[in-house]
Amino acid sequence: MIKIIGRGPGSSDALTLSTVEVLKNSHKIYLRTEKHPTVKYLCDIGIRFETYDGAYEKFDDFDDVYGFIAEDLIKKALEYKDIV
Repeated sequence: MIKIIGRGPGSSDALTLSTVEVLKNSHKIYLRTEKHPTVKYLCDIGIRFETYDGAYEKFDDFDDVYGFIAEDLIKKALEYKDIV
């Protein structure tokens, strides 16, 4: 299963309790980008994740970036079963 959650508009104060609980209880977490104000907080509470920041450098337009991310997440879900 692929769970898609939002990190809110900015501050870690905007993260919902349910979002934090999902992250705390997940082992395979993929963020679109590390360039988000909540990342420091996630690191501080011990949440480990991978990002797709490299895709933005690899491709020239957003359609290609998001296409790559979508395809890669499907592959990861088939491999790991449950991802966020």
